[in-house]
Amino acid sequence: MQDVGHLFRARNPMNREKIITVCNGMYGSGVYGTVRALTHDVFRDKNAGHLARGFAGDTFSLLFRVQVLNGLAATPDWTAPGTVLNAWPEA
Repeated sequence: MQDVGHLFRARNPMNREKIITVCNGMYGSGVYGTVRALTHDVFRDKNAGHLARGFAGDTFSLLFRVQVLNGLAATPDWTAPGTVLNAWPEA
């Protein structure tokens, strides 16, 4: 079983000095996996590095798979083949 996670980051249109980050998913597992992708002690540096290498500016969107194992969302590894479904702007 799996869910879909979405990470979006951009300049805040109400305060251009700030950045807004949206963590979303189709269901709760997708939202949880999105947050865990950048907070899990094993995957956060690897996934943050993937973002740094793939996106030059402050604005990007990443759509990815979140595996659900025994009812629990597994932390996604964005460097694993087949995990990222869509990236904008394209890396």
